Amino acid sequence: MRLTFVNTLYPPHGAAGAETTLRLLAAQMIGRGHDCNVVTLTPGRWAETGEIDGIPVHYLPLANVF
Repeated sequence: MRLTFVNTLYPPHGAAGAETTLRLLAAQMIGRGHDCNVVTLTPGRWAETGEIDGIPVHYLPLANVF
């Protein structure tokens, strides 16, 4: 199964309860043979792609003027 998780923050930019839970969930799904990736926001100015624990992570810039 192909899964995409969307969350406001994801490590290394956030390490609260929701981010930790999502990281563990994605790791478990990869361990069960599923194809997973994460889409999240970044405080940076540019979109980036990285990998954490073997999970592709797509960081999108947050254009919040406030």
